[in-house]
Amino acid sequence: MVSFQFEKYKNQTTFNQLTLTMATSVTSFNFYQKDVRYML
Repeated sequence: MVSFQFEKYKNQTTFNQLTLTMATSVTSFNFYQKDVRYML
């Protein structure tokens, strides 16, 4: 269970970095990060 959560965290971190690269503004990225927290 712990290792599964860790893999999920690593994948989510990579995805967040990719999203940040494509984000057009800090505000939209912050809003997206809040969405991700609720989805996890």
